[in-house]
Amino acid sequence: MTTAISNVNAIWVDANAKVGLGFNAVDIGQNTSSRLIRLQANSNTVFDVTTNGIVNANAYIGNTVTSNIIYSVVYTVPNLPAASSVGSGARAFVSDCNNRTFYSRVFTGGSNAVPVFSNGTYWLVG
Repeated sequence: MTTAISNVNAIWVDANAKVGLGFNAVDIGQNTSSRLIRLQANSNTVFDVTTNGIVNANAYIGNTVTSNIIYSVVYTVPNLPAASSVGSGARAFVSDCNNRTFYSRVFTGGSNAVPVFSNGTYWLVG
């Protein structure tokens, strides 16, 4: 059995005068077997962290800086969401693109593993 934790807040200043801000942690392990934690700011979900390490960002939260490798879910082209539904600037990675030419439209039928981005209408290689 999992107990929900809510309204966990923290603000701190470290030894280098960098300020940190904690969010409300809600729904830890609840409502779904795959979600570990849901973080919110002002009652709006900012992102979820799942048991397989995927972070589902639901709002713009500023610049993200990491010293680690960023892993992306690998899609097949037919399983990409519609470019119009994710909007311009969305990024993904596919394993079955028919080409590798930068800024060309993405179609299935190949074996090229490439990063792709949405222009709001189409997914493009890049």
